[in-house]
Amino acid sequence: MVETYRPAPWARSELERRFVAALIAAGLPPPATGWNEIGFELDVYWPEAAFGVELDSWATHGTRGAFERDRERDEKLALARIATIRVTEARFRHRPEEVLDTVATLLGRRPRNP
Repeated sequence: MVETYRPAPWARSELERRFVAALIAAGLPPPATGWNEIGFELDVYWPEAAFGVELDSWATHGTRGAFERDRERDEKLALARIATIRVTEARFRHRPEEVLDTVATLLGRRPRNP
């Protein structure tokens, strides 16, 4: 069965909305947003591939505490075999094709869970 993408009823940021729209426009599989996995809410996530993208902006991640928490979170997700990458708002704004190519490549390398 082919699913039709429908935007999430909510997104925490305009960056999330733009990022998901770009993924869909690039022909990538629609991700879940705001997905909870091992106690962490992931910005953009493909549960069948155990792969996610965390979207970082200076406004929400620009403190020493946030920096430290993000690294601890990445480590715990990796220990649970969940691959994540971090994409900054500035990088996505200036080099969107590069970001989308990276996501497509990494998503394609992940084993699929039925």
